[in-house]
Amino acid sequence: MPISKQYNKYKDIYKSKKIKIKREPLNFIFGSVKGEKTVFLIQNMFPCKEIYIIEKYTNNGMDIEISEVTQDKIIRIAERVLKLAKDRGIHIAFSNLIEFKKELLDE
Repeated sequence: MPISKQYNKYKDIYKSKKIKIKREPLNFIFGSVKGEKTVFLIQNMFPCKEIYIIEKYTNNGMDIEISEVTQDKIIRIAERVLKLAKDRGIHIAFSNLIEFKKELLDE
């Protein structure tokens, strides 16, 4: 999942979208990594096969993990975004998730 440290930038965008669409936007999830405020960019997500993941994210040889609560929220929202794209043609992610996933599965 793409992430950004530009927490305040995305918080402002989130608030603006929330007012505009009158519900919680699914584009961003706010959390922390290494004790720093971080934004998980659902809108930038893309399908990936496990074979393309080279290694875990580490810092000074220590695995960096996010809380289970944040992990669960990311998974739940990502699945919802994928379902909206598949079932209703609503594209929250910048990439065409359905076509991208199909191409990966056809490899």
